[in-house]
Amino acid sequence: MNNNYNKMKKETSWFKFSVGKNKAIVNISNIAKIEEYNPEKIKKTIGNKDFINGIIDSMGEPISVLDLKKYLNINETEEEKKQKKIILILKKEDIITNKIEKIGIKTDEVIETINLSNEIKFYEQDTTVIFHKFFHEVAKIEEQFIYKLDVNELFKEIPVLGRNKK
Repeated sequence: MNNNYNKMKKETSWFKFSVGKNKAIVNISNIAKIEEYNPEKIKKTIGNKDFINGIIDSMGEPISVLDLKKYLNINETEEEKKQKKIILILKKEDIITNKIEKIGIKTDEVIETINLSNEIKFYEQDTTVIFHKFFHEVAKIEEQFIYKLDVNELFKEIPVLGRNKK
């Protein structure tokens, strides 16, 4: 019998993106859509926190947009202000109600899609040391420290008004 089956590495696909000088990844299964950030298409809303940019119309569905840098208190450099931004529309299924929750996060850019082996080790970080608890795991990949976005923690953290449930 061939033992290669037991030695197979499982890989998962991730989107690698930047938040200022920090690099992060999010599991591709949590991405509903990627849109170019256009401030003219964002409808401002009354009563939301400063870090919620407003609402976009994504194929007829209203999606709230979280400004990740504002939320994490990361100052934008003049150069970064000139760069093109994107909106990652994240999704999470509530396993009890089977409802899909969505929220958009405004970020600098999607760098690439990467496949990571299950052998990559992510290390828990002290949440007082890193910039937020939904980025509490880090790994060194290709000589860079990359934070893993914990979508479940993000959805717990963001106010209900900032989310869309369907």
